[in-house]
Amino acid sequence: MRHVYLLIFVFFVLLFTAGIIYVARRTAFCFTLSQAATTTIFIFIFLSVIAALSSNSYVKGTSAVSHVLTLYCCYAAGFLLYLLLTTLFVHLCSIPLHIRPITQGIATYAITICTFIFSIFSTSHIVTTHVTIPFPKISQDIRIAHLSDVHLGHFRDGSWLSKIVERVNSEHPDVVVITGDLFESFYNLKSETLTPLTKLDAPVLFVTGNHDSYVNLARIKSMVQDAGVKILDNETTNIKGIQFVGLAFNANPDSTLTKMDIDRKLPTILLYHYPKGLPVANTIGVSLVLSGHTHAGQFFPLTLINHFAFQYNSGLHRYPEEGSTDRYTYIFTSDGVGTTGPPLRFGTFAQIPIITLQATASEE
Repeated sequence: MRHVYLLIFVFFVLLFTAGIIYVARRTAFCFTLSQAATTTIFIFIFLSVIAALSSNSYVKGTSAVSHVLTLYCCYAAGFLLYLLLTTLFVHLCSIPLHIRPITQGIATYAITICTFIFSIFSTSHIVTTHVTIPFPKISQDIRIAHLSDVHLGHFRDGSWLSKIVERVNSEHPDVVVITGDLFESFYNLKSETLTPLTKLDAPVLFVTGNHDSYVNLARIKSMVQDAGVKILDNETTNIKGIQFVGLAFNANPDSTLTKMDIDRKLPTILLYHYPKGLPVANTIGVSLVLSGHTHAGQFFPLTLINHFAFQYNSGLHRYPEEGSTDRYTYIFTSDGVGTTGPPLRFGTFAQIPIITLQATASEE
């Protein structure tokens, strides 16, 4: 499987290299620059980004040098991607419109810079999404704050988490759940980073995500527990009459859920980092699944691609989607409150879903 991933990585590197050469040549053409010199500069920048990625400073780096290297790598990669897409867009528009080369060049870089700056600021704009879901077997409404994909590390620290906690507390939830990817790097991996979690005014539950495992899963679990957060690692717990089932990121929901001691008479919520496992969850009586992982694509064009990669890419869905049944399972996939890779958002925002479970008399 590792060979497959390597081949995919090499393919995209070669594809992006061709794109960078195309951008360099278009830049040279539009601004009447030396094609050889311009191509050399762009290739150098691109190779430096690849070298920075290969150094693994993004995950493992804790020094100031690795931090600067990570910032350069991620921002440069994001800018080059936007520049490639904008160059292609302006080039195609210029064919029927007969736009002068210099105008093409100015338009390309102006659009790229504006989009890039907007995408950076979008990552810090937190949107609170209110969702109401009919929920059987409860006598009163319950509010859940759903946090996912915080991605503490090079780009987010304790101050970001404090901002999140302040926003969550203002919503007065009964329960707070964190569905994985709390950290993404050894940078800022310290107890002080999670201190804001101790200021949450409601019980907090946590399940692990894949990025947590890339860092140091045991250390993250220890820090999370020290912050007063309960970890559900293929376990269940009851809060306010609701049975919360938590799966570890590497658990197979089909096999793990059927082996767990789950009380099917209780109203049940499944916490799982990946938005999947709906058929078996429905079978064992889960009314709601809370997930993350997808970031809803995070930025264009991944926002389009993600719809094909994930059946439940973003927001609220119901399983089964149609047909007659006496039991439905809802799933809410959060867009995440952090970012991974280039710290950019375009077409999405940092999201904190506030989910109100509305008491209903029965499942019908």
